[in-house]
Amino acid sequence: AKAAEVSVIRASAARPRVKSGVDFIDASHQRIFKLIKALESPTGTAGHPTFKDALAVLLDYTGQHFREEEELMQFTEYPYYEAHKADHEKAATWIRVLQKEMDAGRVDPNAIPQFAAEWITAHLRDYDFHFIKWIRKAHPSAGVTRALSRKG
Repeated sequence: AKAAEVSVIRASAARPRVKSGVDFIDASHQRIFKLIKALESPTGTAGHPTFKDALAVLLDYTGQHFREEEELMQFTEYPYYEAHKADHEKAATWIRVLQKEMDAGRVDPNAIPQFAAEWITAHLRDYDFHFIKWIRKAHPSAGVTRALSRKG
């Protein structure tokens, strides 16, 4: 398979791992999947977060990831930045509504990990890999990693 293609590898029957072929991007996405997995078995005991704590960590890291990704898109003058950012904002709105509904007892927390994993997988497939493919075409001599690392 080409590096720009999406490869879905089953880490377990319940959680896909999606790879782009760009190590630092894949590492960030894998951390999101690990944080989602942490929602599946919170205990609230010493050293283990409660569901709300685990969700807060996931939301904080995902927000940071979105901001960094948006900065990279702006830096590289990605022409589809607005649409990609709109999908991030849609997710942020969904999260705020979900938290309110969960706090009110109208959403089963057990449904959140699967939904979150499905959303992030679709976002990777429909938005992030499009961005990576564009970088490869827009910066063919620099390569993805070098083009993105010039930001820093």
